[in-house]
Amino acid sequence: MIDVFIVGAGFAGMTAAIYATRAGYGVKIIEKYIYGGQIVQTGDIENYPGFTKIDGPSLSMKLHDQLKHLGLSVDTEELVSIEEEGNLKKIVTNKASYLAKTVIVATGSKERELGLPNEEKLKARGISYCATCDGNFYKGKELAVVGGRNTAIMSALELARVATKVYLLVRADQLKGDKTNIDKVLANPKIEVKYNTTVSKIYGDNHLESIDILENGEEKPLAIAAMFLAIGSIPNTEMFKNYLALDDYNYIIADESTKTSVPGVFVAGDCRTKTVRQLTTAASDGTIAALEAANYIDNSF
Repeated sequence: MIDVFIVGAGFAGMTAAIYATRAGYGVKIIEKYIYGGQIVQTGDIENYPGFTKIDGPSLSMKLHDQLKHLGLSVDTEELVSIEEEGNLKKIVTNKASYLAKTVIVATGSKERELGLPNEEKLKARGISYCATCDGNFYKGKELAVVGGRNTAIMSALELARVATKVYLLVRADQLKGDKTNIDKVLANPKIEVKYNTTVSKIYGDNHLESIDILENGEEKPLAIAAMFLAIGSIPNTEMFKNYLALDDYNYIIADESTKTSVPGVFVAGDCRTKTVRQLTTAASDGTIAALEAANYIDNSF
C-alpha cells in the first residue's frame, strides 16, 4: 500500500516527494520521460532563492540527489489510468497497477507548436524547443527565437553567446517578463527584436533552411540556421479529463490548497490553474500538496 503516489518528477513532483517522505509517509514517484521536467531545458537561473546563478540541469540534479539521499528513486513508468476503489486510488501504469491512499498529479506541461507545414518533419533538424540543449550545434550561425515572454527572452540571451545574430520574433508589440532580462536583450548587439511578427512558412527538406515571417503584415524571408520555439505550453492532463475537473484550457482546477475535484487527489505545478508558473511556485505547490496529502491520510485512514 502506497501512502502518496506522485505522477511526474518535475520540480513540483520531486518537492512533494521530499516533503511527504520527510513527514514519514511511503512515497512512489513515477515519470514518463526524464526527471526534472522543463527545468532541464532551462539555461542560467538567476531568480531562485539561494542561488546567484545556476543552470536548470544542475538544479534538477541537486533535487534528484536529495531524493536519493532520502532513499527514493524516480521510476520510469507511464500513467494509464486512475480510478476510485473504495477509499483508495487504483493507479495503472504501463508496467504495473498500484493501490494508494492519495495521489499528487505533477505532470507539468509540454511545448506549444506553431502548427505549420514542415514543422513536425524538421523537429530536431533545425527546429528546437531548447536553446540550452541545442544552441551549441549552431555556433557562428544566425538563429531565431519565437516568443515574447520569459522563456523566449532567456533563450535569446543563451543563444547570443554562440550565434552571430539572434532574431527574437515577438507576436505582440512589446516583451513581457523579467525586466532585468528584457533590458539585457535590448542592450545586446547580437539580438534584434522584431515586434508584431509571426512565422508564416517553414522551408527545408532534411534540415531547416529558412522561414518566412509576417512583420507588421508584410511577408519577408528570413535565412536562419535554426529556429527555437518558446511560445508557451499545454498542460499534460489529457489522461485526467474523465477523472478530474479541468478548466477551458485543460488545466486541473484547484486553488492554493492544491485540492482537486476528487478527494485525496492533489495537483502541483504547471498543470494546475494558477496565474504564476515559476520554479518557486512549483516548489510551493509541491510542498502544499504533500502536506495536504498527509493531512488527508491522517483524517481518512
